[in-house]
Amino acid sequence: MTVYSDLQPFFEEMLGIMRSHDAEKGDSWRGPQPYVSFALRNKLWEEFREIIENEDLEDSENLHELVDLANICAMIWLRGLDKVKNQSSASTLSEEAVD
Repeated sequence: MTVYSDLQPFFEEMLGIMRSHDAEKGDSWRGPQPYVSFALRNKLWEEFREIIENEDLEDSENLHELVDLANICAMIWLRGLDKVKNQSSASTLSEEAVD
């Protein structure tokens, strides 16, 4: 078994938790700056703190917190990817305007 197949249950858990919040939260995490970035930063710190304060890193509660942390990281990563794409598009448009 490879590490990728070992991680499949983790990915499925991430997706399951994300989907469970869809009806209530949708894609609100893609909302405008700076409020969403501030909220995600706070949630990232909160989840991380809960994990490191637990004496048993591998207990069932921490397993859930690790998935929450990974989901927050994924949301921040996707927001950053969108930002880079938008900056790249804006740069391309301004370069075309100069030509």
